Amino acid sequence: MSFPFDKIGVSKLALRKSLNSEDLIIEWLNLLPNGQIIGSHHVQDDVRQWIYRTYQKRVNADTLARKFRGLRANNIEKLENAGLKLIDNGTLHGENSWILKRSM
Repeated sequence: MSFPFDKIGVSKLALRKSLNSEDLIIEWLNLLPNGQIIGSHHVQDDVRQWIYRTYQKRVNADTLARKFRGLRANNIEKLENAGLKLIDNGTLHGENSWILKRSM
């Protein structure tokens, strides 16, 4: 399932001067419905397109993948503070996948 770019509103962080990739990934995750399955390609493709369409900022897909890995492995409290949890869903269609759960 592709990200519904036509259904997004103005970002809460749009007025920020400095854009942090991890914060942008978390903001994108907050736009997704609870229970959404997220694959590696969503982070590399959909997040990158969303950042460009929202902030007119280009971000390397590998950078986003690395930051997403860091959030999952080393910065879980940042996800939890945002009310999010990623549950490993194993390999789906040849790529790693996770289920997005909201804790609030």
